Amino acid sequence: NALIEVYFEENDYSQSTDRALTEIMEICQQSSGKLTAYFDGSAVAVKASRETTEREALISTLLVLPFILILLLLATTSVYEPVLFILIIGISVLLNMGSNIVFQLLGILDGISFITNSMAMALQMAISMDYSIFLLHSYKCERAGGLSAEESAKAALRKSMSPVSASSLTTIAGFVALMFMRYALGMDIGLVLTKGIVFSLLTAFLFMPGFLVMTDKALMRGEHRTLFE
Repeated sequence: NALIEVYFEENDYSQSTDRALTEIMEICQQSSGKLTAYFDGSAVAVKASRETTEREALISTLLVLPFILILLLLATTSVYEPVLFILIIGISVLLNMGSNIVFQLLGILDGISFITNSMAMALQMAISMDYSIFLLHSYKCERAGGLSAEESAKAALRKSMSPVSASSLTTIAGFVALMFMRYALGMDIGLVLTKGIVFSLLTAFLFMPGFLVMTDKALMRGEHRTLFE
């Protein structure tokens, strides 16, 4: 038996360390049974934790999405409303995750913690979906008052902008406070979730009115009684 110690240039949480460790494991696996390797150490523990967290976070997200859709179907008045909510929040999540990559390429962020990556999407959905719900509710109230789709979208945007902005700013203030933690993860979580709220706000204000006008007929045709009166 031989003990081989490997020292990495970067820390245990670095993506470079993770990739190097993966390559070492693949080399050992490709030895056709001639080499049996056992791995230990802090970098190995971090890699195992990252893979477990990411896998379980993905499974949890896939499991919770059907429940969100069912709840929205029961609580909304149109079968198309949940699809619209998921579409809008999906755009904001993609923008937030994509900006993480851009920030890393520009050197603004050294890297996003796997803990932050695993929780950011679910938290962003939970915290900011009500922006779209509030805007849609205002839109349907205006439509019920006799306004056209375009006029209703404009009126709903005007009425929703102030309360939704106030709600988002209080949330942003809480996440910005996390960025002043001495524990480095606070900056990581605070920055990513602050961006998430900003993108959710922008997609609700910039994309939602247009989608409402385009899908107006589908929204009106697919109406049903809500379970929660």
